[in-house]
Amino acid sequence: MIAAVILYLMSGGSAVPMETACKQEVVQLHQFFQDWFNGELPDTDAAFARFADVMADDFAMVVPGGDHVPRPALMTGLRGAHAKNKAAPCRIWIESMAVRPLGDGLFLVSYQEWQDMDGRTRGRRSTAVMQRVEGKPNDLVWLHVHETWMPEGS
Repeated sequence: MIAAVILYLMSGGSAVPMETACKQEVVQLHQFFQDWFNGELPDTDAAFARFADVMADDFAMVVPGGDHVPRPALMTGLRGAHAKNKAAPCRIWIESMAVRPLGDGLFLVSYQEWQDMDGRTRGRRSTAVMQRVEGKPNDLVWLHVHETWMPEGS
């Protein structure tokens, strides 16, 4: 309870505590990925903005294979992946989320991302750094993500 009040105060008194906002952002952005890959969203700048608008200008991620992917390459790759799973829809879900406030409007969010694609379920452990920015979805932008594969059979 005290942690929720502290997060509420850190959020500037917004209606949703920042811990909740971080969790909502992770779930909602991964729902965007699922809908984008399955072709359930139109291939428009407006639909793609749900992703592009919450990635910091200097956003970068480390993908499970170890490659470092800067924002421009990620934008191009994701934009080109629209409806790639339309014939065999994928499912993406999030488990085991934890949020740790770092101060100055920064949050460390860890979670397991599970994907069921082509009849195969695979998980990745992800850690994200987010920053509070009013006016963005959930008042957050993503600064960095680091992913690693979950052990097979987890």
